[in-house]
Amino acid sequence: MSAPPRPPADRPSSDRPIAPDPTALAAIARLPLGRRGLADGLLSGAHRGGRGGFSVEFAGHRPFQIGDDTRRIDWRKRRHVAAGTPVNGGWFVKQFEAESGLAVHLVVDASSGMAYRGPAADGGTGRHPSKWRVAATAAATLTEAVLQRRDAASLTVLGGNRVTLPTSAAPAHAAAVCDTLSGILPSGKIDFAEALGTAAGRWGRRGVVVILSDLLTDPDRWFAALSDLRRRGHEAAVLRVLAPAEVSFPFEKPRRFRPLTGDPAITGGGRAAVQEYRIAFEEHAAELAAASRRVAAPLTVMTTDEPLSGALVRFLSDRVGRA
Repeated sequence: MSAPPRPPADRPSSDRPIAPDPTALAAIARLPLGRRGLADGLLSGAHRGGRGGFSVEFAGHRPFQIGDDTRRIDWRKRRHVAAGTPVNGGWFVKQFEAESGLAVHLVVDASSGMAYRGPAADGGTGRHPSKWRVAATAAATLTEAVLQRRDAASLTVLGGNRVTLPTSAAPAHAAAVCDTLSGILPSGKIDFAEALGTAAGRWGRRGVVVILSDLLTDPDRWFAALSDLRRRGHEAAVLRVLAPAEVSFPFEKPRRFRPLTGDPAITGGGRAAVQEYRIAFEEHAAELAAASRRVAAPLTVMTTDEPLSGALVRFLSDRVGRA
């Protein structure tokens, strides 16, 4: 009997969970991500407000979600829940208008294109990880770093299962983020700029928005999305994750391309096409960078063949240098 087919390398499984990269975590341990206005420094050390605790003014309740700090549960609230089966076990957490410490909102692109690994994967060698796996590992690493500094983090996944974890500073929140990322497969088409704006409307706290995506989106819509974040009181930092082949387009011989979006396969490549692609790619990249600069949202580019530690050091250094 023949062996069953092996699952794709990036398929979530018990032996391939998303987890913080220990080398990258150590490399960024002392690097700040400058934050003007609300606080000074992400990853710069504990900076809880002088009034102590987490809150300033009580604003109401919301249902408890996985990853919430259990210290915020209102234990009396459950006693007044109507008979029946209450949602989330009937537990509610207290919300507050203003909170000390910094909120970091991590947004990870899980659209189908993020599954791309480049031509090295065509023969099943899997030389490089997918864009999704790199972006998800970066998000897990940054989450752990944020929580170690007693700041708070939230997670929003756009595409895939489209999940959100609330803002939390609880140490257990890092495990919840990793579990969530490990259970996602990149899929679907999204308008990333539009989806980002929708997600921003759900965040209860202003903070630093860290965006991890390949940014295969329209530059004008990208600028509008970043401008919307600014109007809402957020600041943004962007890590653009690309496969090496998307930058160099090393297809000097014609071949058939099968889009990950499920669209019909197309024939392309050849020396003339390579040159045209590279010119178009550079023009698009320049437009994205210009749009990001206009709203002071540093954009750092990394490819999936480079160590995550170096990319995150550059990402945080870029943020500080332009803040």
